[in-house]
Amino acid sequence: MKQVWVFDKFWIIWSSCLDKPRTINEIQDFWGYGGNALYQKGMNKPIWKEMLEQGFIETKGKVKVRGVSGDLIYGRLEWITDYLEAESKERVKQDNDMLFRLFKCIDNKKKLVYYLDNNRTVFFLLPRLRLLFGDKEGLRANYELCITAPIIVVFNYYIISTLNKKLSLDLDSIFLFSQSLVFTPYLKTNFLGYYKSVIKELSLKELPTGIFNEAETFRLWKSQAKDILNQLNL
Repeated sequence: MKQVWVFDKFWIIWSSCLDKPRTINEIQDFWGYGGNALYQKGMNKPIWKEMLEQGFIETKGKVKVRGVSGDLIYGRLEWITDYLEAESKERVKQDNDMLFRLFKCIDNKKKLVYYLDNNRTVFFLLPRLRLLFGDKEGLRANYELCITAPIIVVFNYYIISTLNKKLSLDLDSIFLFSQSLVFTPYLKTNFLGYYKSVIKELSLKELPTGIFNEAETFRLWKSQAKDILNQLNL
């Protein structure tokens, strides 16, 4: 069955009303859309109305600007675990099981969503998303980062904080964990800029326990690192 998230405008709309409620017109103005681009039809109705009916967004009343009334819409997060689970199973069919294995490292998916929900302005601040994607074309081309970028940051924060607590690592050791972020050329996005902006705020907050399965997380990391090192013939 075709899902409304197959439309690229879905991701523009959804990600742009996560930090606070906005109207479609406000979102259009922010990303530089002209006319009624974000009012386009989905399966049967305008995409934003189908998103509303299917629970991807909710309304927070109406607002009138220059005599024009519009619905304030607010993105919902509960559906993202179902989306990731469905996507992970599709990737397995394509001989790519990494997302599926990462998903297994999350013990309490509801708690992860709750954490993201309670830190919306950290992960989804709209200017911060523009830093990540650059412009609407970058967002459309890399839409899954709307979900995966915050989770990557949380994974990284969890791993570093866990190792620091268990091993009392000094700064010279901790800096090694940044190499995968620094030495990866994200040509179409600015993930490193996004990461640094988010982690600066996130590190001031305590990461809740019980989100990740520690044994599964480090088992996966160790097995993948071992495979990589074996290929290097060091």
